[in-house]
Parts: sequence; C-alpha cells; structure tokens
Amino acid sequence: MKKLGTLFRMLLLRSIRRKLVLSFLFLIVLPISLSGLISFQFLQEAVKDKMNIGNEMAISQAKMNIELLFKNMVAASNSLLMDSEIQDIMKQRSHDDREVLYRNSRLMRSKYFAVQTSALDNYPNHFITLLNAEGFSFSTIPMEENDEFQSFMRSLLDKERVVRNDNYIKLGEYTHNINFLPYGQLVPFVILTRAYMDFIGGGKSGDIIVGIPESALSDILNGIVVRESIRGYVINERGEILSSTNKADIGTVLPYFAEIQKAGPTDTIEALKFDVIANVSHMERLGWTVVGEVPDKLLYAEIAAVRQWLVYVNLGFIAAFLTLAFWIANGISKPIGKLKRATYEFATGRLDSRVEVSGVDELAMLALKFNKMTEEIGNLVQQVNEDEKAKRELEIQMLYSQINPHFLFNTLNSIRWMAEASKVYNVSKLIASLAQLLRSSIVQKNEIIPIAEELDNIRHYVTIQKMRFAALFVDEYEIEDEVLQYGIPKLILQPIVENSILHGFADISYKGRIHIRAYRHYDNVEIVITDNGVGCDESKLASLLRDKSASSNGFSSIGISNVNERLKLHFGADYALQMNNVAGGGTSTKVKLPILSLQPTTLGMELLKDD
Repeated sequence: MKKLGTLFRMLLLRSIRRKLVLSFLFLIVLPISLSGLISFQFLQEAVKDKMNIGNEMAISQAKMNIELLFKNMVAASNSLLMDSEIQDIMKQRSHDDREVLYRNSRLMRSKYFAVQTSALDNYPNHFITLLNAEGFSFSTIPMEENDEFQSFMRSLLDKERVVRNDNYIKLGEYTHNINFLPYGQLVPFVILTRAYMDFIGGGKSGDIIVGIPESALSDILNGIVVRESIRGYVINERGEILSSTNKADIGTVLPYFAEIQKAGPTDTIEALKFDVIANVSHMERLGWTVVGEVPDKLLYAEIAAVRQWLVYVNLGFIAAFLTLAFWIANGISKPIGKLKRATYEFATGRLDSRVEVSGVDELAMLALKFNKMTEEIGNLVQQVNEDEKAKRELEIQMLYSQINPHFLFNTLNSIRWMAEASKVYNVSKLIASLAQLLRSSIVQKNEIIPIAEELDNIRHYVTIQKMRFAALFVDEYEIEDEVLQYGIPKLILQPIVENSILHGFADISYKGRIHIRAYRHYDNVEIVITDNGVGCDESKLASLLRDKSASSNGFSSIGISNVNERLKLHFGADYALQMNNVAGGGTSTKVKLPILSLQPTTLGMELLKDD
C-alpha cells in the first residue's frame, strides 16, 4: 500500500501538472470574472462616485466664479461709496436746476465708466443705479422717464425686502425682468443692493443697485454641462431658480428642493422620485446654492454597456472553462477509474489484475508501475507460498527428528540403571551428567536461561571431564545468590571452561584449578573464570576472540570466538569477552552481561527488563 501511495503522488508531475495548473488558473480567474457580475452594484457605485467627483469639481468651480462675481459687484459698490464727489451729489436734496443736473449726470457717467471698467468689465450689459434719499436716481440704464424708472427701482428694493434705514449689503433673492433698451426686450437680472452711507456726516444717503444679467450666471453654469442632459441651477433659500441652463426653469421651484434642504453644505443627493442625482454646494454668505443635476440613465449608460460586455465575456469564459474542465476531468478520471478497479480486484485476491496502458502521461507511467508492482507482488506471494510449504515439510522432519533424542535418552537411562544395578557408581554418575548436559543443549529451546541453570550445566560438564582426566583439576565457585535468578545465553560459559581444561591444563605437573566467580557490578552481572594453567601469549588470546574457525575438540565444538560474537550480537560491542593472562601463570576470562530478569511462563523463560 505504501508503494501505491508513492505512485499516486506521481499524479502531480509533467503533463498532468500542466492540466492541473491550467485548471487552477481557470478556477482562479472564473470567480474573479463572476465576481464582476455579482459586484455590479459596486461597479455602479464606483462609476457614480467617479462621475460625482467630476461634477463636484465642476460645481466647486462654478461656486468660485459666482462668488467672484459677487466680489466684483461689491468692489464696484465700494468704489462708489469711497468717491467724495459722488458723496456730495448724493447729499443734494433738489435736482430742479437743469445745469446742476446735467453736470451731475455727466460726472456720474464718468464715475460709472471708471467703476465698470475696473470691476465689472467681464460682465457685459450690467447696470449700476444710485437712488438718493429723495428717490432721485442716477443709472447706467438709458431712461425714458426718470420718475417711472425710480418707481421701478423702488419696487425692486421692496421686493428684495430691503430695510430702508439700515446699513446693509445684500445679494438679490430673485431674478428681476428689466426692460433693458440695448436689448429691446425684458432681460432677467440678478441684483446686489447696498445702503449708500455718508461716511462724513453719518446716516444713510441712499441705495446702490448693481445688476448683472442672469446670462452671466447661466454662462457659469454652462461650464458644468459636459453632456446635453446635464443641468445646472442657482437657487435661493426658498428653492426658487434664479438661473439655469434651461431658461424656462427660471422663477420656478426646484422639484427636489426638500432633499437639498436635508443635505450638507457640499453633498450628493439621490432624488429617486425624479430619477436624478444632484451635487449641491451652498454659498452661505450669499444665501444661494449651486446645483448640478445628472439623470440616472446618463449616469448608468456606460455602466450598462460594461455590464453587457461583461456578461458576454463571462458566458464565453464559462463555456470554455466547462469544455476544458470536462476534457481535463475525463483525461484524468478515466485512467484513475481503471486503476481503481484494478487495485480493487488486486486487493480481493486477483493477483493477475492488470491495467490497460494508453498514452504517455503520468497516469500511463503510473499504470505501468502498478502492473510491474502487481507482477512483483504475485511473484513474492508465490515465493512465500513455496517457503511456507518448505517450512511445513521442515517442521514435519523436525517432529520425526525428535524421536532420535528420546531414543538416545532412553538408552542412556537404561545404561545408567544397569550401572546402578552393577554398583558401578562412577559410570552411573557420568551417564547422568551426560544425559543432563545433552538435554540442556539439544532438547531445551530457550536461548536465555537462568545463570543457576548455566552453572549446573558447567558442573555436569566438569564432572564428565574429571572422569576423563582422572581428577587432574579441581573446580571452585564463588557465586552471589542474587545473580542466580538473572538470565544468560545458554552454553556461554562451557566453551570457556573447556578451553581452560583442554589447553590451559595440557602438560602440567601440578594440580589444576578452575575458579568461577559471579557477582553484580552496578547494572551488570560479571562472571570471571580463572585458571592456573600454562597461560597464553597476547597474540593467541586476540586470535581466540577474533578467529571464528578456532574451535575445540571437546563436547560442544563451539569456539571462544563464537561465544564472543554471540555476546556482541545479543548485547552490543560493550559486552565482548575480556581475556587476560594472570600473573604467575594462567588465564582470566570475564563475561559481562546486562541485568536480565526472568519469570517462568508456559513457553519457558520470559525475558524482562530490570529497573
């Protein structure tokens, strides 16, 4: 299964990877494109905000131009107020003297001309009128009858609600139609009214009226009209239209003035009832408001075109994506489906299951690897079956071979009882030791046995060797009781003792001695076997530990090197045998073991860790 997992990870390589990358690109771009449709409302708001910014800038510029117009009108009135000669004329109470009237009229015309050229030159067809306290007027408007003109100017002041005795300055709240002779028709004007004050004597000497044609305002409003359906208005505090890009609107009330009243000084309102969006800018000092009006249909006309284009692009993109996705999915899922079915068949036991290979991409490579893997697994299964068959045959042979040891032990027991019956006790003891030693080495299956049992095997072996060598040596034991319960690999000590008897005691003329000492040293058990034999040179000792071909001619035929290898295999290199010569003659061999605690089980001796 691990191999299968590795093979499936190859799915992300080469051409499949390119297909998946292309699919991921589509998956990334498709939501972005669809979000364009979903967030169309946000697009509308963005376009509206962009257009509003343009309208606000245009309204702001129009407001500045209107305020500049007002400043110029104020500047003209200031020039009249500061002129001492005009002050003298305004103080005169009677104008019956024609010569004085003529001279005053000429002087006023020159004064007006100077004011017009300095402050009002940019506004053609404007007029300036001065009314003294008696109602007599001096004006730049040609008059047929002064009395009628004076009455008309008084009516303008009344309509503008001018307080007669106050020092005031006020921009008009209405548009006034004046019969302006140069035009030969009634012309709408907006006016500035101001009290003419006597700065020397104090008090009010009369009124100043400065009139600008409404066309000057409409020319300013035309600057905000970038499309034919966009309109501009100047309205007063009651919503009455003073000027407009459409002359027919002048004098009417703006339909959505109620919404404008709720707006801030500079704001954008949506008059949904009237299908318009308006930008407003209030001129607090003047009491006027500039309004730029844009119809909804104009605002969203370009957005509708963008939306339609976006819909078509998205539909085409979705169609292309679905086609490509189907092609990619089919190219990937179909081979994977085949591989899945073959894997399922293989898992259910059909070891001959194979995948049909087509193409040259990763899935084809995966199918080839799968086929090769199933073939190898099939061969392995066949080999395992053959090995199991051979194992069963070997077990049967082992069962048969168990007959021979039983026959051998029965025969030895018969000889032993015959020796007992004949009172040959040495032979009987020898046979008993041999039988016990054979039973431990041949019949017992446990690799790890108690140290006590291993020492018993040594005693049996020594008993046999004493019979052979006619008590050539003696054996001594110095064993701590604690270590008897710990474990040891079986037949570890016997080859060492055998080496001392066969090689250490060869050709000696004195009594040999073998001393076996077992004790616990920290977390280890150490067993030291010492003899007083002929000893061995250092190179010979190294050869015994290293040369695996070295073996004895004794009972076990297991060499010292084999014991050394068994210890290192069981416990590691730190537990190798240590052999040294003893001063005065003889050899000392140390066996070091870890603490191996054992407990009896139904299967023999179970190895435990000692804490």
